[in-house]
Amino acid sequence: MLALVASTVLIAYLLAPGLLFKFIFSLFIPLEKFRRTRSEEFTFGAVTTLLPLTLTLLSVLNGGWIGNHPFSFPDSPAQKQADYRMVASSLHSDAYFLQHQTEFWDASSRVTQRQGRILVWLYVSTIVEAFLFGWLGKRYARFRRFKPYAFLAEKLLIPNISSWYVLLTTFSWPEQPERKVIADLLTSDDHLYRGQIVGYEVDAEGNLRGIMLNDALRFDRHSYLKGKDAKNSVNKDHYWKKIPGRNLFVFADKLSTMNLSSFPPTSSIPGILEGVLKKLKIDAQVKVQPPTPGSRKGDA
Repeated sequence: MLALVASTVLIAYLLAPGLLFKFIFSLFIPLEKFRRTRSEEFTFGAVTTLLPLTLTLLSVLNGGWIGNHPFSFPDSPAQKQADYRMVASSLHSDAYFLQHQTEFWDASSRVTQRQGRILVWLYVSTIVEAFLFGWLGKRYARFRRFKPYAFLAEKLLIPNISSWYVLLTTFSWPEQPERKVIADLLTSDDHLYRGQIVGYEVDAEGNLRGIMLNDALRFDRHSYLKGKDAKNSVNKDHYWKKIPGRNLFVFADKLSTMNLSSFPPTSSIPGILEGVLKKLKIDAQVKVQPPTPGSRKGDA
């Protein structure tokens, strides 16, 4: 019986809050995926539960509305002490339990309500903590200039979030100006693709399964080599061909190399340049126009 009660307490106070924290936090940033042992799960739960559990106990033990809700009933310090002594003695001794069954069930009902009250506020505090940490983690690029935040982020945040999320998204870049991640992907069958990364998939172990590209292009290497043999120089940009369809999924086991770049979208470039001109005290407007057909670099 004691072993059952101990297991229930560990699950309710450590494992469940840890899982709740991971679920809420993952709504902001995906955590690193790997199979933890049972002891590692309890350790993670203990770390994430320490702050909300401390706040919960301080709030509940100080009484007030939180200390009496939910599961409100007439109570007193003497009643609490007697109830916990009755439950502990009954769990420890079967003979004592048989002699005090009625008292045990009454006391265990009140103990369960008290513990349920603590658990309710513990889970509420854990949800608030996860939302706060997730919000702060999502804004890593904005707040990392502050040394205390940067120190905690490097020790606690970065090691526990998905490495692919850091690499394949704009996580490390400030929110303004808005950016997009462009990938050049060379596959094992010697195909080169380019496009904006709009998604990716990982397996249960956290290994990359594939990358989703938006408005993908494929480099026509065969035509490029023919053109290069026929001319002294060719413009590589002319050999990127649009792939039909909006999205292209490239499986990770087909990837040979991957080159990543981060650029602001074309629509945001005028605003960025106008901001630069404003800092230089130049009153001007910027307009982006596509190159005219047949124009070449260096044309006046």
